[in-house]
Amino acid sequence: MKDELLIKRIRAGDEDAAEELVRRYYIQVMRFCRWQCGIKDLAEDMTQETFFKVFRSLEQYRQRGHFKTWLFCIANVVTLELNGGAIMEKNCNTKFKSKSHIEARCGVRIGAFRYPDVYCR
Repeated sequence: MKDELLIKRIRAGDEDAAEELVRRYYIQVMRFCRWQCGIKDLAEDMTQETFFKVFRSLEQYRQRGHFKTWLFCIANVVTLELNGGAIMEKNCNTKFKSKSHIEARCGVRIGAFRYPDVYCR
């Protein structure tokens, strides 16, 4: 089943569709979060927070881009928020060096979360 159909079913209140969406992307989001912070327990928290924010803001998703891209933009912001609003150089492997670089690239303000409209630019 395509992501768009799952999203339509989730918006209609289908809990099975929500579980399927989490099952489909959980491992990928977890790996991304682990890559960002290097700490398994923190990555698990980041993954859960990512899906919490995704479901809380699903009505804002306009389906003009791929859902997976929108999901990973949210995951990126969550990793920044849970790292105290700045990248912990000791534990993170990301290529971004400054908060302003990420704000410019993804269209987000660190510390004042704004859900990505479609995808990171």
